[in-house]
Amino acid sequence: MPFPCLERPATTLGALFWLIGFAASHTVVAETDLGRIETEKSHAVTARHKEKLDPAKDGWDSEAFADQAQEQLGKLKALLSDPDQMKRSALSEIVDLDNVSLPPLRPATQLAEVYRTSGLRVRRLPPSVTQAPNKDALKEFRNLAGAFERPQLKFKLFKVALLPGGKAETRQFFAISDAALEDNATWKITWDIAQTKIEKIEIEEFEEVTRLVGGTLLNDATGAVFGNDPSLRDHLGHGINYWQGRIEKILSMHYFGHNGIAVGDVNGDGLDDLYACQAAAVPNKLLVQQPDGTVVDLAAASGVDVLNASRGALLADLDNDGDQDLAITTPYSTLVFANDGNGKFALAQQITFASGGYSLTAADYDNDGDLDLYVCVYYRKPGDARALAYPIPYHDANNGGQNVLLRNDKMVFTDATEATGMNAENHRFSFAASWEDVDADGDQDLYVANDYGRNNLYRNLLVETGAPQFASDAAAAGIEDTSFGMSVCWGDADGDGRVDLYTGNMFSGAGNRIAFQDRFQQHAPGEIKAKLQRTARGNSLFLNNGDATFRDVTMTSGARQGRWAWGSIFADINNDGLKDLVVGNGFVTGKREDDL
Repeated sequence: MPFPCLERPATTLGALFWLIGFAASHTVVAETDLGRIETEKSHAVTARHKEKLDPAKDGWDSEAFADQAQEQLGKLKALLSDPDQMKRSALSEIVDLDNVSLPPLRPATQLAEVYRTSGLRVRRLPPSVTQAPNKDALKEFRNLAGAFERPQLKFKLFKVALLPGGKAETRQFFAISDAALEDNATWKITWDIAQTKIEKIEIEEFEEVTRLVGGTLLNDATGAVFGNDPSLRDHLGHGINYWQGRIEKILSMHYFGHNGIAVGDVNGDGLDDLYACQAAAVPNKLLVQQPDGTVVDLAAASGVDVLNASRGALLADLDNDGDQDLAITTPYSTLVFANDGNGKFALAQQITFASGGYSLTAADYDNDGDLDLYVCVYYRKPGDARALAYPIPYHDANNGGQNVLLRNDKMVFTDATEATGMNAENHRFSFAASWEDVDADGDQDLYVANDYGRNNLYRNLLVETGAPQFASDAAAAGIEDTSFGMSVCWGDADGDGRVDLYTGNMFSGAGNRIAFQDRFQQHAPGEIKAKLQRTARGNSLFLNNGDATFRDVTMTSGARQGRWAWGSIFADINNDGLKDLVVGNGFVTGKREDDL
C-alpha cells in the first residue's frame, strides 16, 4: 500500500525544565569486563549530572532541603508499606519521637459524609474541626499502616519554606489505598533542619473513599479481553525499553509515546472495536471485539496494519455511507481510509499538507451534512520531534506547528485553515482539540489545548454571518487557561443543563515549590511571574455562565490535582446520572515503581 516512508523519530531524550527536574540513568549490567566498565562509566556520568543539578550550589537552600525532606518521606513510605518494619528504631530516624506533635492521621470519628451511592462512600474532614495533638507517633503511624492491606502510597511535596530557628515547613499530598479503601490528605509538616526530622504534622485536608460492597470499582479485564490473541503477549505486553532494544535506532520509539487510540464499530456488529496507534516499525492494531467479549487483532486482514509512526486516530463516518471510516495522523501525512461496511479498509486519501499531526477531531463545522477534520500539529516540521520542544517564550510559546482544518467534500479533504480564519493564534504546540457548540447558536465551535501557554477558543460565526468563519475568542470567554495543555473535554459538571469545560494540564510539585519563592524570576514583571506560576497549577474546570463565558472553579471543585495529566474525559462511571471525570496521567513507565 502507498504509505509514506517510515518515521525517523528522536534518538535521544534529555531536558531540564525549570519547573520539573528529573535525572534518569540506565545502568548497564553484564557479566563481562566491558559490562562492568560501562556500569562504572554510567555511575560517573550520573554523579556528575547530580552535582550539576545540586540546588545548593545556586543558593536554592529551600530546594536543597526539599530534597532531604523527600528522602525522609521515602523512608516513611517504605515503613508504611510494610507495617512489620514500623518499629521505634526505624521511625526515630525520620520523626523526633520525643517531641513530635501530630493529630490522628486517620480522623475517622471527625469525618462528614459528602457523597454516597450503593457501592461508594466519600467522607471529608470539615475545615472547622479542631484536631487534638497526639504524642504517641509510633502508635499513630502503626494505626495508619494497619488500616490498609498491601497499600499503595504516594507523597508529593509541593511547598517548602525555611523558617527562623532552624525549622522548615513543607506541604505534601499524601495518598494511601488498597482495593477497598483510599485516603487522600494534605499534610503540613514542620521539620528540624539540622536532623531532617519531623517535629509536627497538621492535617489541612483529608478525604476517605470507601468501597462499600467490597473489591474495586473497576477491575482489570486485560487478560480476559485479549484471551488467546497473541497481541498482548507478543506486542502490547512489552514496554518501551523492550522495543527500543529490538528496533533500529533510526526508527526508535519516542520515549513519550504519543500514540493514540480510537473506538468504534468497524464491522457493523453492534460491538465497539479498538484501533491502537504504534510507533515506527511496529504495526498498528485493530482489535475487533468478539461476541464473547474477547478481541482479535485484524489489522492486517483489514488493511490498516500501518507501519508508520502513528499518533492520532479517529473512527467516524466520513463518507456518509453508514459505517466507520478511519483517519490516522503520521509525521509525513494524514491518512484517510474508507470502510466497506464489513471492516475492510482502503486508502482514500493521503493528505501530505496535513503532516505531523498529534490528534484528530471531527465535526460538521460548515453545516453541509458531512464531517470535517481538525488536525493538531505539535511541531513545525516532522524532524523537530527528535527532541523536546524549545518553546519561545516559555510561558506563551508561538513557535509550534500549524494546525490544519480539513474540509470534507464527498471524502475529498482540502485545506480550509486560512479561508475560515483558523490561522489566528495558530503557531502553538497543540496536543488536543474538541468541538462543541459553546454559545448554543447552532454551529460548532472549537477549543484547542496547547502546551506551553494559552489555549485557543475558535468561535464559529456561521449562523451569525452565513459563512463558516472563526474568531479567536478564548480570552473573552475566560478560558485561555495558560498552562501545559494536553487534553480537553466537555460535559455538564454541575447539572445545570449547560456544557462545561475541563482541561488536562500538568501539576508540578517542583513548579509549585520553586515558582512561589521570592527569589524566583526576581526581575520579571508580576504578570509574567503569575503566568509562570499558573503553568504548574494542574488541571482546570470552567463552568458555563450561560452567556458564552465561563468561570474558573478549579480551586474549589477538587478537580485540580490530576497529576501529570495527558488525557481527560467526562463519563458517568458509577451510573448515578452524574458526570464523573477520568484523567489519564503519568510519564515513562520503567521497572522502578517510584520513578516517573
